[in-house]
Amino acid sequence: MKQCRLYVSIKNMTKIAQDINLKLPIKEPIHVGYEIDLYGARYILSRYCGINLLQQPLKRISNVAWIHGWIPEFWNNTSPKMVTGHAMQYKHQLFLTNREDNASYLKSCGYTNVHAVGLPVVYLEKRRIERVRGSLLVMPAHSLDYTTHSHWKFEQYAQEIEKIAKYFKYVYVCVHPSCIKKGYWINEFQSLKA
Repeated sequence: MKQCRLYVSIKNMTKIAQDINLKLPIKEPIHVGYEIDLYGARYILSRYCGINLLQQPLKRISNVAWIHGWIPEFWNNTSPKMVTGHAMQYKHQLFLTNREDNASYLKSCGYTNVHAVGLPVVYLEKRRIERVRGSLLVMPAHSLDYTTHSHWKFEQYAQEIEKIAKYFKYVYVCVHPSCIKKGYWINEFQSLKA
């Protein structure tokens, strides 16, 4: 794989980003108490969606959930857990979905406080960021500290990326810190032909 860089720790990510001239903004880490803190979601909800959770007591926001990944349409009409990614304790808790079809499905299952607001990553201020010419950014699915994924096809996924790598000058693989702790993706990508 041509100049495949694998981010192996959060600490050196800023330096790597500067080295490859990605022009990413410098960010400061925040304390993440609940799922709603991920990706700055509480701030986004307040600023863009009119759902102010910034001043809410932690107990009130502990059950708020926001789908922040891709949920295929065919998962609707299977079970709410397939759409939400986890069992929701209360059907009246605040749940935010990425698309209207997911929200409609959950409402049809008796969930009363569901809103389609998109994904957190779409709420970005306008800015011009130029892509590194000839680059491919690979962001495989990620685990969390409390999840395991023995059913993922790590080697097959990396081999599929290797097949298309010849069309790019640079291939950057971004691995989640929880995956790094578990050893997911690291060996599969590092063992590919450079």
